[in-house]
Amino acid sequence: MRRAWAVLGLVACVPSAEPVDPSKGESTVKVTKTDIDPSAPSAEPGTTIPAPPLDPPAAVVLSSPNGLVGGMAPDAPLPLPTTIAVTKSAVFAFGRSRGVYVLRTWSLKGKATAWGAPVTVVPAYDDDVPAVAASDGELVWFAASSKGGGVRVAKVSLVAGVPRVDEAKGATSKLGHVAAIVPFSAHIGLVGRDGDGVTFARLSRDAAFLDAQAKLLARGTPSKLTTASRSPRATSEDGHLLLAWDADQVDGALDTPGTTPTEKASPKPGVYVRRFSPSGESISPARRLTRPSFEAHALDVVVELGACAVLASTPDGFEMFRFVRKGLDLPPYGGGLHLAGAGGDVALSADVIGTIGLTTQKLLRIGPGVKIVPSNLGFAPPPGSSFEVARLASEGYFTWGLLGSRTPSGTLPLVVKVEGEHLGVPLPPPWIGPAPQQLLFAGVDGDEAIAIVAAEGGAQVLRLSTDGKVKSNSALTLDPGTTAALSWPRASVPRAARAGGEWLVALKDGRVLVATGPKAGALVSPPVPLGSGNLGPGVLGLVPNEGKGTVAHAFYLPHPERSTELAVAPIDPKAANVGAWTKLPTTEHHYGALGESRFAAVAKKGGGVAILGHAGTKVLSVAQIYFLVVLDADGRLVQLRPEAPGPLEEATLVPTPGGAALVASITGKGPSARWLDGDASWRDTYAYLPFRKAGDGPLLRAGGKTMLLPVRAAPLELPPEAAAIAARCAYALPTGPRSLLLVCEEGSGDSPLASRVTVRTLAF
Repeated sequence: MRRAWAVLGLVACVPSAEPVDPSKGESTVKVTKTDIDPSAPSAEPGTTIPAPPLDPPAAVVLSSPNGLVGGMAPDAPLPLPTTIAVTKSAVFAFGRSRGVYVLRTWSLKGKATAWGAPVTVVPAYDDDVPAVAASDGELVWFAASSKGGGVRVAKVSLVAGVPRVDEAKGATSKLGHVAAIVPFSAHIGLVGRDGDGVTFARLSRDAAFLDAQAKLLARGTPSKLTTASRSPRATSEDGHLLLAWDADQVDGALDTPGTTPTEKASPKPGVYVRRFSPSGESISPARRLTRPSFEAHALDVVVELGACAVLASTPDGFEMFRFVRKGLDLPPYGGGLHLAGAGGDVALSADVIGTIGLTTQKLLRIGPGVKIVPSNLGFAPPPGSSFEVARLASEGYFTWGLLGSRTPSGTLPLVVKVEGEHLGVPLPPPWIGPAPQQLLFAGVDGDEAIAIVAAEGGAQVLRLSTDGKVKSNSALTLDPGTTAALSWPRASVPRAARAGGEWLVALKDGRVLVATGPKAGALVSPPVPLGSGNLGPGVLGLVPNEGKGTVAHAFYLPHPERSTELAVAPIDPKAANVGAWTKLPTTEHHYGALGESRFAAVAKKGGGVAILGHAGTKVLSVAQIYFLVVLDADGRLVQLRPEAPGPLEEATLVPTPGGAALVASITGKGPSARWLDGDASWRDTYAYLPFRKAGDGPLLRAGGKTMLLPVRAAPLELPPEAAAIAARCAYALPTGPRSLLLVCEEGSGDSPLASRVTVRTLAF
C-alpha cells in the first residue's frame, strides 16, 4: 500500500470513523487494508499526462435563441421586484433580475424622456430578502441581503450621467440582513436583523466596512401572525440614529402613559423607539409607543417638522403615532392617527412641506393634530390588477412614490413624483423586456431533455430533443410551495431521471415531482432512511438511467457530518409511489461536498451516478481519505478504484461533456482530472480547480472568463459572445462529448434583464 493516508482511500483503504471526542473537536480515522481489484484501470502512480488541446481544434458555434413558451414575443413592462431612491438629480430604480440586481436612472436635470440603460449593481442571493436603498446627497447606497446573513452593499454615484457602482469591501459578522441604511456625516449606518436581534454596523464613505462584528442595539421579533411588519426601521434625526422596532416586551422600557398593570401582565407585540449616537451608543431610554394591550407593527419612521412619527400596521388598519423630538424619553402625544383601513399597503415620509402618507388608493397630506388632506391617485393600475404595494423615497426636499400592482408573474412597479397635495404623471415603466417567464428546472437524461417554465397561465413542461427542439408541451399544476422547492439551479446532486417513458424531478425539500405522464403533478415523499441521524437534513437525488426500466431510483446523501450507509429507493412515475429504502453494504462513509466544493454527486455517462465520500469533516484536508462510490442506472453498487498518482490535498467531482470527472489537487502535480468513463489516465487540467467554487454544470466562471472542461483535454475558454450568453444561463446540459444545451432566461440584446426562457445549442 503506497502512501495510503493521503492517496484516494478507495485505492487500498477503507476508513471507519470512530466516535468524535467533543473535548478534542476532532475524529480518529482507522485505516483497514482491503484487496485491490487488479483488473480495475488506473494510471501509473506518480505520473500525470498533460491534457492536450482539442483535436480537431474547437470552433465554438452558438445557435440563435429559441423561445420555449410563447416564442419570441415583443417586449412589454416587466414585474420585477423594485426598490427606489432619489437625489436632487435623478431617480434610482433597483430591480431584481435573474441572479443580479440591476439599476436604471431617470435624470431630473433637463427634460428626460426615457430611463437610462440598465447597469448591473451586485449579484443577487438565492434566498434574498427585500433590498434597501437610501439617498446620501448626490449618491445612493444600496444593500442586498440573504436570509442566511449574506450582505452586499454598493455605493452608486452618477459620473457624467452614467451610474458608477463601487461595491463595499470587507464584511461585518453578525449583522444579519440589512433592514435600513442611515447616512451620517462621518460614515454610513447599517441597521440589520439577525434572528431576534436588531444590529448596527458602520460603513466608511469609500465603501469599506469599519466593524469586525455588528453591535447589538435591541431585541425583538416582528410577529407575522396578523399584520405586516417592516421592523426594524431607522432614520437620521438631528445627527442621531432614530430606531423603531417590534417587540413583545423590552426590559426597562418606558411605557405609554396610562398603561395599566393588567396590560403590562400580558403584552401584545408593539412598537418601540429609541435614540442612538452615530456610533450605535444608546442616548435615550427605550419607549413603547403603543399600549401593551394594543397590537402594532412598525412600517416606517420619519422626522417631521416639529416631531417624529412611526407608521404602524394594526388589526384595524394603519395608524400613525407621533412623539416629541425634544428631551430624551421620546414622549408620545395624542393617540394614534388612523390613516387607512385594513388591506393594501401604506408608506410614510416627509418633505420640506410636511408629512406624506401614500396608500394604494390615495395620497395623504398630514398636518398638525388630526388634519389629513386626501387626494385621489389620478391614475389607475393596469387592467385586471390593483395596487397592493406603496413605498415613498425622499431626498429631503422632493419625494417620489412607488406603487406596485400585483400580477401572476410578480409586482409591476410604477414610479411617480409627489407634487404638493397631488401626484404627478407616472414615469414610463422602468423595466421593459420579454413577457415575464421563470425557468423552474431543466435537466437531461440520455437522448432527451426537459424544461419546466412558469409563464402567464401557469407552469408548463416541455420535453426537448438534445438539439433544443420541442417534442411535446403540457400544462403542470403547481402550488406555491412546490414552485419554490422546484427552483433549485445550484443543486449538488442529479435531479432528473426517466423511467417508463416519464420524468421525475427531485425537489430541494426532499420530495420528488412526477413531471409527465398520467400522474403529472403528483408529489412523492420518500421518508428519510432509518439510521440517517438527526444532524440536519440530507440531500435527495435521482439516479439518471436514460429511460431504461420502468422505475427510477432515488438516493439519499446524509448530513456530511454523519457517517452512514447510502440508501436507494425505487420510484414508479406511472403509479406515483415509492418503494422501501435499501441500504447498500460497505458504503458507510461521510458524504457531501468538502469545504467550498460545489458537487456532492455527478451523473455518469450512460446512466448512473458517482458520489464522493471522505473521512470526515473534522479531519485536516491533507489527512483526508477520499472514497468514490458509483451507483449504476438501476441503483446497484459498482466498485470503481482509480488510483491517484500522488497524495491528494483536496478533491471534488465535476460534470463535463464527457461525463463525470474527478478533479483533485495532487501534491507536487497541481490540479489534475480523471474521467470516470473510458480512460484510466490522470490529466493535467491547468489550474482548473476553481471549478470547486464557481460554475454550474460543465461551465466554469472565474477570473472574468467562462470555460468548460472537454473530455481528456485542456480547458476551453469560450469566445466573448458565447461566454456572455452562457454566463446568464441557469442550466448548461451536456448532450454530447462536444455539445451543450443551454437553457436560459434572456432579455433583449445585451440587456441584463432576463425573463424569456430560451434554449440554445453550443457546439465546439
